[in-house]
Amino acid sequence: KQDLMEHLKLPEDKIEVIYPVLSHDFKPVSSSLSSNFAQRYGLSRDCHWLMISGREYYKNHDTCLAVFKQLIEESDLNIRLIKTGLPSPDFDKQVCNLGLQQHVTQLFLQQFSELPLLYNFVDCLLFPSLYEGFGMPVAEALACGTPVVTSNRGSLPEVGGALAKQCDALDVDGLSQLVLTVLADETIKETLLQDGPLWCDQFRAPTITDKYQKLYSSMLS
Repeated sequence: KQDLMEHLKLPEDKIEVIYPVLSHDFKPVSSSLSSNFAQRYGLSRDCHWLMISGREYYKNHDTCLAVFKQLIEESDLNIRLIKTGLPSPDFDKQVCNLGLQQHVTQLFLQQFSELPLLYNFVDCLLFPSLYEGFGMPVAEALACGTPVVTSNRGSLPEVGGALAKQCDALDVDGLSQLVLTVLADETIKETLLQDGPLWCDQFRAPTITDKYQKLYSSMLS
């Protein structure tokens, strides 16, 4: 909406913001389901897992890897990084250049239905995008009760609200500290298991349907 107003000079009263629909598949699951998922893909339960997603440049994987390397070198925590989605030669090259091959797992899920299980398994979604029109992974993670560290750019502050930890997309030190805070404070996860799904009700089909009905009715009246 802000981009339309700034770059195309559209009047605010001509724009109606309606979010995309978040599937009800994204929700907290039992520890047994999460453990079965980890076993199926050979993922260790004896460490902390950061998750990143996508392969586009604006997903800011350069910064993600810099954050991850700093965490490995400067903290006492046993941390691993998992990347979902299609393989990326550029990402592989970055991992090798940083000497992180033994700490990074790339996972292409066999079925979309397994994605909520992955969100439930990991300890934090690291999503410092340079720009997002919405940022569905942030909503998906919060709906599963998974902590999120993201950037304050584009739509991400609106999608994550007060539940997502935010700072500038290029602030490696700031992002690293936020990840450490999330991993060290177990109450954050406990709170998100309750508040995350409630926050994400605004992205569910019943709410979105109602907004479309009101919009169409106003256009026809």
